[in-house]
Amino acid sequence: MRRALLAVALFVIAACDSGSSLGLVGPSSGLATPEPLATEEATVEPSAPPDLPITVTRQAGTVARGAAATLAIQTANKAGCRIVVQYDSGPSTAKGLADKTADSSGTVAWKWTVGRNTHRGEVPVLVSCSLGDQSGNVETSFTVK
Repeated sequence: MRRALLAVALFVIAACDSGSSLGLVGPSSGLATPEPLATEEATVEPSAPPDLPITVTRQAGTVARGAAATLAIQTANKAGCRIVVQYDSGPSTAKGLADKTADSSGTVAWKWTVGRNTHRGEVPVLVSCSLGDQSGNVETSFTVK
């Protein structure tokens, strides 16, 4: 009897080492078959790129009709920038308000002449800049006297 048990034990050990299955573990044996580990994939939401900082460094202030206005900003080196001066009659097309690229220190300045027939009062100005996947806006205004 000992010999028979020893033979069975050796057979089971040999079977386990060789990777074969004897059907000893599973639903029919009463022993639980281990479940594969559940792996949960992490969902990573792409984050929005950070805003590009823009600081107004020189305000146009108060400008007389027919006089020059100047606005300057500070942003990132080589950022592309656009200015929109929004008069009552629509966006200005004045010479000097072209799109510009920030210099090596991040400075951009615009100088334009306020029309002689421009209505007096506050005039909104929007500056927007972008560099790669970053962008930013700043709103300001000046007064026409």
